[in-house]
Amino acid sequence: MRRTVLVGLTAGAMLLAACGNSTSTGEGAKQGEPINVGLIAPLTGAYSALGKGDREGAEVAVQQINAAGGIKGRKVNLIVKDDQTKPDQSVVAFDSLLSEGVVGVLGSSNSNAALAVAPLAQRQGIPYVSLSPSDELVQQRLHNVVTVPPTSRMWSERDLQWMAAEGIKKIAVVYAQDDAFHSNGQRSTADLAPKYGIEVVANESVETGATDFSPALTHIRRSGAEAIFLWIAGPGAVIFTKQWAASDLHDDVKLVMTGAQASSLYSEPAGDAAEGVIINGYAAVIGDHLPAGALKEKYQTLSDELQRRYNSEFAQFTGDAHAGAELLFAAMEQASSLAPEAVADSLTVCRC
Repeated sequence: MRRTVLVGLTAGAMLLAACGNSTSTGEGAKQGEPINVGLIAPLTGAYSALGKGDREGAEVAVQQINAAGGIKGRKVNLIVKDDQTKPDQSVVAFDSLLSEGVVGVLGSSNSNAALAVAPLAQRQGIPYVSLSPSDELVQQRLHNVVTVPPTSRMWSERDLQWMAAEGIKKIAVVYAQDDAFHSNGQRSTADLAPKYGIEVVANESVETGATDFSPALTHIRRSGAEAIFLWIAGPGAVIFTKQWAASDLHDDVKLVMTGAQASSLYSEPAGDAAEGVIINGYAAVIGDHLPAGALKEKYQTLSDELQRRYNSEFAQFTGDAHAGAELLFAAMEQASSLAPEAVADSLTVCRC
């Protein structure tokens, strides 16, 4: 089955450096004992597929750092909490991690959950590495917070560049209005589209858990759109794809997506309906086809470990979690101590 992937972004972390106060909570563990690090992930609920990648990527990173001798001679202990794809449960998970003496936290890939927890991490002085591509976290410039994935604005611009190169002039945007990443994507697309000579002729808002997209498809059919820019993650993206493929829009209106669908967690359940869908993604998503070099070697190492441990393939969110964990571990190693405030300071300047 053919898959079309746009390679426009590479995995990395954007440091959100700014002035801010932090409070000391101590070293988080006695010398020689394992260092507790937290992971909050949507292991259940609408974004459970994302949470699966979060957990697997972080766990592999922990295994690798421990095999290499740990951090400052100490092993890392990963404490995983499920936020159920709910912001309030992400807050509960964060509070629980605080009570367990974590030195830092890898945050949820659910943008709404990350936005709920990041201000708490700032107030508590806890380093927080967000696995959510949240524009707001970048804009808030919290001292203790960094984010790993590209923001919705970055995804939007790269896809618009592709559409402009393809000669597409009119697009429809379908987005989950109850999710920060997707609603920001709609706003970014509306803001950036004129720059590329593209007109947004339809905006269709839905809920994250929507299952019937026939009203949106009917409106799009009447709009004259040449492409649909889909801002939905999880099962909704699969359902939309199948309904688009079964409609009379399939042959004339392209379906374009962000990296939220750049994995077999989307393509396998979507099946033949995903034929011809355009997906933006990291270079590592097509790692098997990369030329020989450092990036290919890093991808292959992670891919092999995912297969061995979980029988899983590399996914966008796996890469985000693995990169986020490596960033946090590098900051911990380079920090003057393992006190959370020292690690937070190190996050803004560390090299990994």
